[in-house]
Amino acid sequence: MANIPKKTSKKQPATEVLRLSFPAKGDWQDLIKRFRLSDDQAHNLTVVLQQVIADLDHFRATMDAMPERSQLVSHIKRLEKAFGNVASELKRAEKDLPHLLPHDVGSFIGLAMNFTAIGEALGQEEFPVFVDLEIARGVQENRLLMQKQIEDAGKPKRESLGLNHSAILLPYLINGIYEPLRLWVELDRDNKGGRPPNMLRRYLAYWLIYEAEDILGKKPTIAQSGTFVEFCEAVFEACRLSYDGLDKILPDLVKRVRKDKKRHAADTSSPDFKLRILVEKPQ
Repeated sequence: MANIPKKTSKKQPATEVLRLSFPAKGDWQDLIKRFRLSDDQAHNLTVVLQQVIADLDHFRATMDAMPERSQLVSHIKRLEKAFGNVASELKRAEKDLPHLLPHDVGSFIGLAMNFTAIGEALGQEEFPVFVDLEIARGVQENRLLMQKQIEDAGKPKRESLGLNHSAILLPYLINGIYEPLRLWVELDRDNKGGRPPNMLRRYLAYWLIYEAEDILGKKPTIAQSGTFVEFCEAVFEACRLSYDGLDKILPDLVKRVRKDKKRHAADTSSPDFKLRILVEKPQ
């Protein structure tokens, strides 16, 4: 693989599915040798490729396991549209929500959510100290606390939080439902018997960029040439993927990875985060 051409001679067909294979032994050894990867760096690259393969297998299995599509798609698209309209209306009424929502709405939301979810929505820890103390006391007294007891003890506090912060909690819940629906509909738009090659290309490139420091020992730069671009092209070649035009999309993906590392450091393993990478182009 020492003399890898700049472009592959064959492009992947437009109906290519989301499928990736680990490089053959000879191609893998050539890749390691060409970029002088240490054992640890080669291991990190192996982990990245295996994770991408597993993610793509999961995405395919999810789509393949779906029942008869016509009615399902119709329903879910109507749901996506309805929740999108609700989310938009809540955004437009953002300033008026504290005065608009009936008290029963806040009470219901608070009682329906747990302290962890409420804290995530409000951006601060809301787990009451007295519940922690009751749990600690139960441990000291070798007394078993049932989940229902813990929930009952926190009901007044949860209801109070719901009443005081319904204008934040309701949009949080609606957007939490809407976002997966929106991503599903976006993915379905590309489901025409296969996936465009750029989706697979974008997903693999994203994770090579994300883990570049652990693989190559340095952060990738925003450029269409250089060692990192050559490395990505070589990985694609070893995986038997076309890298035609890959250099043109890398700068925007590098920018996106930098933003994602700041915003979503704790969410990178979630299905929604990975699906978002797959279906959304860099902004």
